[in-house]
Amino acid sequence: MPIIIDKSVDLWIKLVSNSQGLEWAAWLAWFTSLSVAITILAAIYYFYFIRKNKKFVTAAIISGLAVTLLVEVLKRIFLRLRPDGSDFFSFPSRHAALAFLLATLMILENPKSKIRLLLVPWAVAVAFSRLWLEQHYLSDVLAGGLIGVVFAFGFYRYFYAAKIKRK
Repeated sequence: MPIIIDKSVDLWIKLVSNSQGLEWAAWLAWFTSLSVAITILAAIYYFYFIRKNKKFVTAAIISGLAVTLLVEVLKRIFLRLRPDGSDFFSFPSRHAALAFLLATLMILENPKSKIRLLLVPWAVAVAFSRLWLEQHYLSDVLAGGLIGVVFAFGFYRYFYAAKIKRK
């Protein structure tokens, strides 16, 4: 069951998104949600073929699958309906979990790269797009983001520690 702040944010989004002149925002939100798949494919291509970092790609794929599995199990435990009333479950947000997982993994792998300055705002935009499209409540995207960050640190540490032990 959504908490009070979830309902308040959802009501605010419904009011703002139905405002005159904001029809384009739904398309932007939809594209931002789609960008998760595009970014995952681009990251795999970059790290596998250009950087030749198969260890990182392996960690990213395994952690992505683990996050997806956990999110799907939690959705079936909590059975929270989406704000739009569709027949899918909303808690936690898989888009937010995968966006924050990928952003955190890429920041950990490239801590000095300038792209890191775009990754967190991108993950936040993905999470916000899920609110704007009325697919999730605020607590859904916060929980998804937290899951993504925790799994990123855990899997990165596991693979990094495993790499140190082999040297």
